[in-house]
Amino acid sequence: MKKNILLLALSMVIISLCSLTSCKDDTKINYKEKILGTWITDSVYNTDNLTDNIFVIRYTSDMVEMYADSYDTEDGGTTWIEQDDFSYYIEDDCVVVEGTNVDGTSMYAKMEVKFIDDNHIHCTDVLRKVDGVVVDNWEYTMVKEEESLQSQIEGVWKCDNYDIYVEYFPDGLYDFYYLDDDSNWAVDDSCSYFLYGDYIVKSWISRETGLHTYDCWKDIVFYETNGMMTMVRKVSADKTETLTFVRDTLPTVD
Repeated sequence: MKKNILLLALSMVIISLCSLTSCKDDTKINYKEKILGTWITDSVYNTDNLTDNIFVIRYTSDMVEMYADSYDTEDGGTTWIEQDDFSYYIEDDCVVVEGTNVDGTSMYAKMEVKFIDDNHIHCTDVLRKVDGVVVDNWEYTMVKEEESLQSQIEGVWKCDNYDIYVEYFPDGLYDFYYLDDDSNWAVDDSCSYFLYGDYIVKSWISRETGLHTYDCWKDIVFYETNGMMTMVRKVSADKTETLTFVRDTLPTVD
């Protein structure tokens, strides 16, 4: 009898502990929901982590991955390209991505999610192959960017750092106004930009070299009271550049 009472008491203690510590696995992460959205590299293992070296991944609910990065062009320049020729699926705590790169090569990547919350994700490659050949694995941390600054950035901005004006349009294009060799205002209307949260990537053809080029800026901040905008970029291990813009009207092009 005493033995039965002891077993009953022990059972009640175990049940109580289970209710406090959730014996069933109710903390399992729903990776399929968690990874949805736009992610930007915050750090990549064994790299200098300059702002121009970011890449962007967007996971959509229809199991498509958009990947954006810089790519070498045939003319010897570098440009920024968004591509969505990738599909993905979840396998346990891994994201598996398959598709075709810009250069036509096939890509397969199986990435283990080491950590994920509402704002950060840390991944390490289990396996990465290009055209069936195993390549170096990646390890990186990304931050989630959800806020859209599109309506705030549109319009004309005068740069306080240099004699330039920029006019951003809603369709991802912008005009770049500069002083030519005769100190007259001229405009380059072949420029494009990409917004990812408070990051912006600008792409254009260099007037000096005639080659495609790009740069990346982050931490865009708007100061509505005085019509200012700032953005920064890390250009070397010990150097950060900041640009300041103010709302203005366009100069007259001769």
